[in-house]
Amino acid sequence: MAFALKVGQRTRLHVAFLRVDGSPGTIAGPPTWTSSNPAMVAISDDPVSPNGLSVYVECLGPVDPAVASRVVEIRCAGEVDLGTGVRLIQTLPFEIQPQAAETTAAVITAEVPESI
Repeated sequence: MAFALKVGQRTRLHVAFLRVDGSPGTIAGPPTWTSSNPAMVAISDDPVSPNGLSVYVECLGPVDPAVASRVVEIRCAGEVDLGTGVRLIQTLPFEIQPQAAETTAAVITAEVPESI
């Protein structure tokens, strides 16, 4: 399920590069963050993260509420020493669903089934 982000909102994303045992890998420099649609969802630096392990993503819009908007994919790649040498590691895409500012979410939930 995509992360909903309304026009005019932003959120901070974090990345961690981990070894098989769960310990952190050593990055060889700041990772590279990309947006599949930077005109709709832009990436900006996080001033408290000079190592680049977190960034802000900002929903710029516009989004037509009458049309289902596409999902924007955010990816991150970094050169990481995982203990066996430095390799380029890329994340799976993080999906963001841009929404018009006045859109609210409607969610259906279910209770625990019962016998009839």
